[in-house]
Amino acid sequence: MKFSDDAKAAALALSLMEGIGPVRARKLIAHCGSPEAVFKESQASLEKIPGIGKAILKEVRQPDKLKLAERQLLEADKKGWLLHYFEDAAYPRRMRHCEDAPIVLFQKGHTPLNPNRCIAIVGTRSMTDYGRDFLAEFLEEARGLNLLVISGLAYGVDAYAHRKSLDNDIINCAVLAHGLDRIYPAIHRKMAEEIVEAGGSCLTEFPTGTNPDRENFPKRNRIIAAMSDATLVVEAARKGGALITAEYANQYNRDVFALPGRIQDPLSEGCNLLIKSHRAYLVEGARDLAYVMRWEPISPVAQKKQLELFENLNVEERLIVDALSQEKESKSLDWLLGKCGMTGAQCLRILMTLELKGLLETVPGPRYRLKA
Repeated sequence: MKFSDDAKAAALALSLMEGIGPVRARKLIAHCGSPEAVFKESQASLEKIPGIGKAILKEVRQPDKLKLAERQLLEADKKGWLLHYFEDAAYPRRMRHCEDAPIVLFQKGHTPLNPNRCIAIVGTRSMTDYGRDFLAEFLEEARGLNLLVISGLAYGVDAYAHRKSLDNDIINCAVLAHGLDRIYPAIHRKMAEEIVEAGGSCLTEFPTGTNPDRENFPKRNRIIAAMSDATLVVEAARKGGALITAEYANQYNRDVFALPGRIQDPLSEGCNLLIKSHRAYLVEGARDLAYVMRWEPISPVAQKKQLELFENLNVEERLIVDALSQEKESKSLDWLLGKCGMTGAQCLRILMTLELKGLLETVPGPRYRLKA
């Protein structure tokens, strides 16, 4: 489903308002029926929404944010940037059901954000030869898996993950902690251009003019984790952005993988802790990740066909695909009925359609899962 510019402008305006955030914004939209309706709803109606106080109601009544959002949309359109609303089919489906996911996402580039396989790669900014050697070998080995790689364009592991992905013809996306009108660190501006030219994208929830302030980086990290099937941590201290991303991934019920290191090495403390506390799988190469994720190498032709199928699902089909994409194990019909709010006959009909499209398989039970 595609949403009008008015809907996107209203959603963007909500995301620009102080004190609202994605969780409250979703509550407002759910109560009113659409982003535009939030700005037309009566004061008495909005006051009934739990967690919506007078300060937020005052924000909603201010016209300046809506005008600013309209200007932002116009600028994005002039520069060829995309703005995805969280209910739009092009919005990352893995992230859609995360409660704190942004309600809008800016994109520079035209990468489909719903690939069959997607991993995040994060780690220290002070990368060593040990991490570099591992990551170079990992991404060379991962070429046949047809992955989309996501990272944060920071110094160290992030930048190296982007560079080696480019070297191995792996499409990758950079999630930013600022607006699309700037790149931080500035030394990575050329790399950001290369990523887009090679079919990748730069992504952010922040509007034009937003600086890379400290509080924006954890917000960026949650997007990196939420967009991915799995997060790979390559060298990390006990505290830092990589461990924050891994924590988000665990909260979102996504797999985490970590490169082990020497116990005396400060840059392996974070990875070793994740493995020791059973919050991450120990990984020695791409084959380990592929084994846990049940990912077999597939041809580029097959990958392209599957991407096209995912992009052309109707609303009901997308509901089931989105529900199953969040789960590692096959699920029963009763589970799907509870999750998707459909009748048994309706759900069975859609399951059969998805199976005929080659997106889903039935296993004994009967139970259902997406094809790897």
